[in-house]
Amino acid sequence: MKEEQSVIGTIGLKGIDSENRIGDIKRFFVLPEYQDKGYGKSMMSQILEFARQAGLIKLRLNTEKQSYKAMSVFRSFGFYEIPNGE
Repeated sequence: MKEEQSVIGTIGLKGIDSENRIGDIKRFFVLPEYQDKGYGKSMMSQILEFARQAGLIKLRLNTEKQSYKAMSVFRSFGFYEIPNGE
């Protein structure tokens, strides 16, 4: 995501399993000075729409437990924790 020609955040979709229609969200990041301004939610909305259009029915992601802000964004979109990455 860009703001006035500067990259302020990233998100990607990788490792798509087209047979099972599963994708992995990767490299979700927003620079600290741009956090809490809706950029993360905007990027997540865009990647979810892209995944829907690609026919994916399940998305996965990994994050650190101490990434509270990112986890809050993920939960607001319906993601939930699976213990030990099961």
